[in-house]
Amino acid sequence: MTMEKLRTNKMKKKIIEIYHSKTRIDVQWAFFSLLSAGLTYIVLRIIIGKNLGVSGLGIYTIVYMIYQFGIQFSNFGFGSALTKYIAENYDDKSLIQKKISAGIVGSIISGLIFSILLFIMSPIISNNVFNTPEMNPLLIITSFCFPFISLQLAVLGIFNGFRQMKSFASLNIVLNVFIIFLSIYFVNICNLSLFGAVLGYAIPTCIIGGLSPLLLSKEFTFKRSLFEVSVLKTMSIFGFFFILSTSASFLNTQVGTFLIGYFLTPIEVGIYSVAITISQILIIFPSAIQRITTPDIANLYRKKSETKIRKYFFRSMSYSLIACLIIGIIIILMGDWLILNLFSEEFLPAKKYMIYLIIGNVIFSPVISVGSCFFSMNKFTVPYRINIISFFLMLLLNFILIPSLGIFGAVISTITLQIVLLFIYFAMIWIYTAEE
Repeated sequence: MTMEKLRTNKMKKKIIEIYHSKTRIDVQWAFFSLLSAGLTYIVLRIIIGKNLGVSGLGIYTIVYMIYQFGIQFSNFGFGSALTKYIAENYDDKSLIQKKISAGIVGSIISGLIFSILLFIMSPIISNNVFNTPEMNPLLIITSFCFPFISLQLAVLGIFNGFRQMKSFASLNIVLNVFIIFLSIYFVNICNLSLFGAVLGYAIPTCIIGGLSPLLLSKEFTFKRSLFEVSVLKTMSIFGFFFILSTSASFLNTQVGTFLIGYFLTPIEVGIYSVAITISQILIIFPSAIQRITTPDIANLYRKKSETKIRKYFFRSMSYSLIACLIIGIIIILMGDWLILNLFSEEFLPAKKYMIYLIIGNVIFSPVISVGSCFFSMNKFTVPYRINIISFFLMLLLNFILIPSLGIFGAVISTITLQIVLLFIYFAMIWIYTAEE
């Protein structure tokens, strides 16, 4: 072997080592970001559960579910579109600037539309759907968050596309810490009850979301001269399929809570909420991996490396399954202690539901780690079709099982769907990563 080949191989090895080192660091930052979100989710429920009881937690859970609905959809997929197009066109500075300008405009417009819709529909949701009139002012407050949520999601999408995961994580962590402290202040110190709990996430969301564009480099921020309607249309098409897919996926996770609130009472919603809260600790790790797999697979797909994509898929899924299995066993063993110390004795009935939900999340964790990667491969309709079918299956199962089995009906529906989706995703990955 010549000296030139040795130097070339050494250089390649060094590049691979640097890349994998950056990947590990990026996964760590994504993990910290999602950990802060997960802890916020848990802490808020502990605060509400201890101060307002099972019924108060049930009402708050429904309102917060609608807030999360806004986090998922008010951006209309522009944040994810920015991640994809930036990763695909990393070397084309001019095109990236056009995408960013269009993405920010689209995010603001979609956020405003979503805000107006919730503001108008708040009385209907409160009085006609949940028969809980006190929910109306809480939903009105929540509606003002969506333009700011949408703007922040666009900024996060830009950070993710450039693999600036430290900035991505820092923005999320600051928001979540702000929410925790303000919620504690309003609920525990000011005794503002549910009103204070909602203000606790609404005020930080508006402030941090409104200021988030200031974190962008001047080189990669909104420029009016670079805004093109044609680029906005292209990103809107991606966003349309993305929002259809994620809406069905999100509703799959929330439909149980929604229908328990519809068929049963806020008390059952509160118990089910505790079971979900603890079981969802598991999904933090695979969700962190997904933040990295999405831009990486977009880059591999651009290079037409189908074999590498398949290996990347299954390696990511294997890591997620092993990690979640270990974490799941630990959480189950600590179940009683967690419920008693984080909540109170009245929430102990949640333990049996928690165990089954943990088993389901362990099974489903490989899918979470690569869930949005079909979008990275321009296969927009694949997750959309899967999630639409799964949503109707989930809805049917819950409508059949919740009236007769109560909370356990929602649990059975969730686990059944997770097993079905695991096999479907395995098959789709195998098909779409085959060499042509």
